[in-house]
Amino acid sequence: MRRGGKPAKPKAEAKQAVTSKSLKSNGSRVRDLEQRLAESLEQQTATAEILRVISTSPTDVRPAFEAIAASAGRVCEAEHANVYRFDGGLIHLVASHGHTAEEVAAVRETFPIAPGRGSATARAISTGAIAHIPDMASDRDFAHPVLVQA
Repeated sequence: MRRGGKPAKPKAEAKQAVTSKSLKSNGSRVRDLEQRLAESLEQQTATAEILRVISTSPTDVRPAFEAIAASAGRVCEAEHANVYRFDGGLIHLVASHGHTAEEVAAVRETFPIAPGRGSATARAISTGAIAHIPDMASDRDFAHPVLVQA
């Protein structure tokens, strides 16, 4: 007869619990890896498309920037995407994707601009970080009301 503590569980029961838990975590891990693989494939496809465009027009950068905007929009699942160029003093719009002609005209009317607090792009350039403006219409620093509609 044993003195003290509880009798030990049979080893078969303990193994069963570990196996069940292990299968669950393996399934979750497989789904995570499949998702990461799909994202990686999508990024590689976007990169290949951009490189193809660059190789077909080595002297004209506009098609490459347009391909970058389109690929960025697709990879990020965004309705709109813009590509800007900062020349050290001003921010210039160089490509746009997913906007109407009127929206592109509104953005082109606003840019070039200097870094600052007046737009999300200007904030991102001035701070070197992501700029999120939840409501441009009510943001007191947002200086370009024409972009609220765009």
